[in-house]
Amino acid sequence: MTSQIDGQDEIASVTTVVGSTQRPNEARLFRFMGTVVSCLVAAMFLPACGTLAQEIAIQRPPYYVGEPVVLQITASGIEGAAPDCRYVGPSNPELQVLGPQVSKSSFSNMQIINGRVTKSESNDYRFSFQVTATVAGELSIGPFELEVDGKTTRIDALRRTFGQLENDPDVLVEVELADDSIYVGQEVPVTIRWGFAGDRDALDHAFNALQIRSPLFDQFDFLDVSPTTRQTLTIATAQGNVLVDGEASKEQRNGREFIVVTGKRMMRPKKAGEYQAIPVTCRTEKITAWQRSIFSVQPARTEPAVAAGPPLSFVVRPLPQTDRPLSFAGAVGRGFSFDVAANRSVVRVGDPISLEITLAGDGSLEDLPLP
Repeated sequence: MTSQIDGQDEIASVTTVVGSTQRPNEARLFRFMGTVVSCLVAAMFLPACGTLAQEIAIQRPPYYVGEPVVLQITASGIEGAAPDCRYVGPSNPELQVLGPQVSKSSFSNMQIINGRVTKSESNDYRFSFQVTATVAGELSIGPFELEVDGKTTRIDALRRTFGQLENDPDVLVEVELADDSIYVGQEVPVTIRWGFAGDRDALDHAFNALQIRSPLFDQFDFLDVSPTTRQTLTIATAQGNVLVDGEASKEQRNGREFIVVTGKRMMRPKKAGEYQAIPVTCRTEKITAWQRSIFSVQPARTEPAVAAGPPLSFVVRPLPQTDRPLSFAGAVGRGFSFDVAANRSVVRVGDPISLEITLAGDGSLEDLPLP
């Protein structure tokens, strides 16, 4: 049975929506901006006992390598404990599955018969997974398991074909670390560049549709600040989109002029290790045809455009356990200073005084203990 999921809760005439909540602690959350739930198509309908219904849906095709695809499993009519849904398919490098993000909608049904009021409540749970293919071809997504009231239902895998988009010569993306040998807890500037070769209207459209991706942005913690301008690079992460202030400039690349937007994020790794060939990609849209009138010029047709930047390789070293200063307290950075000032210069024996301790430096100070 095939049906359409429109992203809204379908409510029978005898039900009313009580509320909608999310369970952020159930699993790692993600939001894929640019993928609208209304573009999901139900792929399979699973019958269940009583009023319980389960449904699996996946985003409409086409599907491309490196482009996240939203897969959604819905359990409706739950009256008891919250259900659980998990991916139980094979772990392989060809397919990355993140999630689920869990949302809950509550419904109530009230009937009045001969003056007697009967009220029942039920919940719908929606589990959203983000699926990313790393190779082209037909891939199996799943299976999944849905556990309701101690009973587990297996949801068979879906098979979908992923295509390969070639790098567009008019688009470039680069991510650079200030150093390729860093320490745990060290704050490291990460420079992000995105460029486009084309006229102003095409540039504006491509910039507004831009999403930059790299596992780097999901594997490490970043110290982000709220953007202060409207010229922001969009970084797509498993936790949602991150907007980074950018500065535009003109650059010559291989004899062509690109408008390059440069932004920076501050990375602070918490785990030591050697990281090799972390991919960097971006996706946007290019205008391939225009619709012109005496009043305006509007895009008539667009197509996806992707680019891959040089992969990242670096080493995160653990903090040294030997040959370090006796006063070392865990901060990594430069230019640290320590200052102590009293609230008065003349005191008598037994008088209390207040001390103001100021610690400054270019590095992580949040986790340092008080002296």
